[in-house]
Amino acid sequence: MLTSLNVIPFDNKNKFIKIFNSIRGDKVKSAVVRGGGIAVNQLTYYSRSGKIKPGKLLRALGGEKLILADENVAMPEGLTRFCSNNFSERLCVNMALGVLRKIKNPLDLKLGIFDPEAHSPDLLFEALKLCRNPVTVTFDLLPYDRIRRMALSELGASAVITRRTSELLNCDFVIAPTKICAYIPIKKNAVLLTAGKPYVRLFGEIYHSYAVTLPEVFEKLKPDGLSAEYFGSALYTLCGFYQLGSLVPLSCYGETGGQTVGSLAENI
Repeated sequence: MLTSLNVIPFDNKNKFIKIFNSIRGDKVKSAVVRGGGIAVNQLTYYSRSGKIKPGKLLRALGGEKLILADENVAMPEGLTRFCSNNFSERLCVNMALGVLRKIKNPLDLKLGIFDPEAHSPDLLFEALKLCRNPVTVTFDLLPYDRIRRMALSELGASAVITRRTSELLNCDFVIAPTKICAYIPIKKNAVLLTAGKPYVRLFGEIYHSYAVTLPEVFEKLKPDGLSAEYFGSALYTLCGFYQLGSLVPLSCYGETGGQTVGSLAENI
């Protein structure tokens, strides 16, 4: 069973209501919803002080330690917020390939792939069906070299595989399937698709979050306060619903706003 937590603060704008709320104490409500072969214990914590009181929450959890919650929820000691980028990596790759398929002149595109630990080497093979001579920057060369040789044999296509991040400076479109942890050089007018907000400041037009429509059975299970991307990540990673990894996002988002597959293809 998955367990989610949504924290709702009471209205404390009025000082008399604030005093009344502090006397009454917090409330925790639980609702177990089932579907698609799984169950989700949806906990709603009504906070009168704006904070979580660990004792009350822990009693409601009944020993569960791994919680689905918004990243802004401050987890009490002993509890862990679920976090995984595996599903977001798949969404990033699917969105990127969708964009490449819609670009008017993909053969003229200067494409870069930044995948330091070689999480998504198959991305290169799919990209080579659409683009010419993409540059792949990785620190684990072997998986990408296998793909490069396979693509040369089956598609007659070539690619550059390197450890030098400076090669990305020539790219108009950069795909980084994993969250970026260190600075990489990118042109100011380049578009970067990645999975999760980078830990460092980068140039370029950066998109790191994805809007996706889950199958109806899972949409009905999704707790309030959680994005479809985050809940889908829990279903994919914790419950083994790997078929969700084939979903193509409706749109992607970054600090500058959002783009659909079509609008992004037009802007590259």
